Amino acid sequence: MRIALAQFAQARIEYDVCPTGRTGRALEDAMYTLCVMTGVRTNRAGAGCGGHTAAAVQHPPGGR
Repeated sequence: MRIALAQFAQARIEYDVCPTGRTGRALEDAMYTLCVMTGVRTNRAGAGCGGHTAAAVQHPPGGR
């Protein structure tokens, strides 16, 4: 899970810095992976697990 969260965080940063088709696809792939791992479903990109995963990256369980 930590690796998936780190990949999401990196993809989010890269997309925010340079929003291109490549970085957008990488972000969508990372969000999809996290949604599958956590069982969250959404019809809108960024809704559902996307916002929650960003908080988890900043404040992971156990404070690490």
